[in-house]
Amino acid sequence: MANIKDFIKKIGNSAVSLEEQQQALAQVEQTIIEAKQKRTEAVGKNADMVIQALKTIEAKLEAKLAELNNTPAKQGVQGPAGQDGTDGKDGKAGRDGVSGKDGTDGKDGVDGQDGVSVVDAKIDFDGSLVVYLSNGNEIDCGQILPPDVAQNIIISSGGSGTSQVVIDTLASLQAAITTLTTQIAPNTSIAGWNYSGKSFSITAEETAPTGLFISPDGLNMYVNGTTGDDVNQYTLSTAFDVSTATFVRLFSTASQDSSPQDVFFKPDGLSMFIMGGTNDTVFQYTLSSAFDISTASYASKSFSVASQETAPTGLWFKPDGTVMYIVGQTNDTVFQYTLGTAWDVSTASYGSVFFSVASQESTPVQVNLSADGLTMWILGQTGDDISQYALGTAFNVSTAVFENSFYIGFQETNPQGLFIDSTANNRVYVVGQNNDTVYQYNTATNSISAVTDVFNTTSNARVQGNLAVQSNAYVDGALTVQSAVTASGTGSFNGLSSSGTTTIATSTATQTSTFGAGATVSGSTKTLNIGTAGVSGSTTAINIGSAVSGATSTTTLNGLVIDSISAAVSAAGTTQGTATGLVSNINNVTVVTAAAAGVRLPTAVAGMRILVRNSDSADTLSIYPATGGTINALAANAAFTLAAGSAIELMATTATQWYTF
Repeated sequence: MANIKDFIKKIGNSAVSLEEQQQALAQVEQTIIEAKQKRTEAVGKNADMVIQALKTIEAKLEAKLAELNNTPAKQGVQGPAGQDGTDGKDGKAGRDGVSGKDGTDGKDGVDGQDGVSVVDAKIDFDGSLVVYLSNGNEIDCGQILPPDVAQNIIISSGGSGTSQVVIDTLASLQAAITTLTTQIAPNTSIAGWNYSGKSFSITAEETAPTGLFISPDGLNMYVNGTTGDDVNQYTLSTAFDVSTATFVRLFSTASQDSSPQDVFFKPDGLSMFIMGGTNDTVFQYTLSSAFDISTASYASKSFSVASQETAPTGLWFKPDGTVMYIVGQTNDTVFQYTLGTAWDVSTASYGSVFFSVASQESTPVQVNLSADGLTMWILGQTGDDISQYALGTAFNVSTAVFENSFYIGFQETNPQGLFIDSTANNRVYVVGQNNDTVYQYNTATNSISAVTDVFNTTSNARVQGNLAVQSNAYVDGALTVQSAVTASGTGSFNGLSSSGTTTIATSTATQTSTFGAGATVSGSTKTLNIGTAGVSGSTTAINIGSAVSGATSTTTLNGLVIDSISAAVSAAGTTQGTATGLVSNINNVTVVTAAAAGVRLPTAVAGMRILVRNSDSADTLSIYPATGGTINALAANAAFTLAAGSAIELMATTATQWYTF
């Protein structure tokens, strides 16, 4: 960071040009912004320790208060006898009592920093907090408290404060601790999450991404996949901002598994774990330089999960490395394992602790747990969403209860990798194989969460961004959308008007889309209009079927496949009811099983044309209309006779009348 004093010297210096002074002022402002950002990051990265440090200071103040309450002040020196002198000045503050006991030992540090705790802390006059750790390190967390509270803490700690000053200071400090705890409390609520607009494409490195991980400091991102069978490392120039990512290196894991499904790192960055889909095994690697995968090597340690899951996709560890979790698509279940030695996967054992997510997701791909172990998230491929569960007992998945889900299909319809850092807001990341892109989501947002069955508004409800409905959405009147409408689930539209693009049925898998059922009341008529009401001079193009080479499309009308050929029809049955039904425009009847055996036309639609050829060289062919139909001037339901070796074309002029020509 730039030296702010050098810039300040230039401001107001007549020997420096106005332009240079303005540049210096801008540098000062930028330096201050950078300083605030670094202090904010320091608090975020050491949230638990900040609170412990403040509680350490609180304990010191409480000890000082007890000391002041139990130590009487010396009386002033009595004046000489005679006339009363003016009251003597108060004597010097009473001798400091015996130093109070040291504050209680700080709580253990954040999981993963073995044995580290807060042993002391101090506050400067500007409210900056410095934390001293049991491992000899110290952390400058920047300004935490208002200056007035900080000054009172310094005065009270120095022994010159009164009991009331200490009491007031304690109250202010306790309020600050409460506020800070609320601000940095782990985020475990899925309600109100939304897409941040931040993303990063990894297509250049991997076109089938499966796993995702971000280092604890937010400066490194890792994606593995089945195209390269490797781990790709990216640096983030702004911590936890995926849009600032830059690819730096890769590490192949193909020697252990040819279908890697997920990647996970030990908090100190010296161990890496890969979930292998080919061998159904977790593999462990050692890094000589923290979080630098170019220094990785296989540690010859592994653990097979095949006895529980033969299609594992997701991997997660408890922060202290003593518990491992996997999820897979054979059983749609999260399985929990205990590690005899922390972070040594070869010491894992299955203790029959598991939880099925099949009720919410039939294709789970990832599992994540919160830092406190009380929340679990499952990324699902079927629902294109993240399902959230509450754990009754921390880190025990068998105590999970489903709470809610968050739809991510607006960004990715084939999600594969999920990473959630629950220690701070806005750290949810998803990668998928539809767009080969990492997307980042906000978790601290202004939102409406309706926990009742019905949400009512007496006026208009406006959604500026995406609208995700987890269950059914009902619109009693017309639904007007001025932008694109994408319906990728099951939808029913009784009145949909869009001035933009309406896309329905976007599934990449097998899918049936129904646009209006037939009339369900006898005697009623249902009309489906496509491309009607065009303006004079305009052109309406109606495209049905794929124009892509190699793709096959069929259009069926009243049971008849349009522009299709049935090259070998066998005519059977000598009555209208038993005759072979025709399903194509062009029909070559190669076999007439008996003289006058027949075929039956589909229900007529005005303008429908059908060609029939009788290729049988010996027998005549009977052509029947559908029930109630007529061919030429024959009686209703009567058959038209086609001679052997002849062909005829029939055209419908109404719903019941056919003519030959």
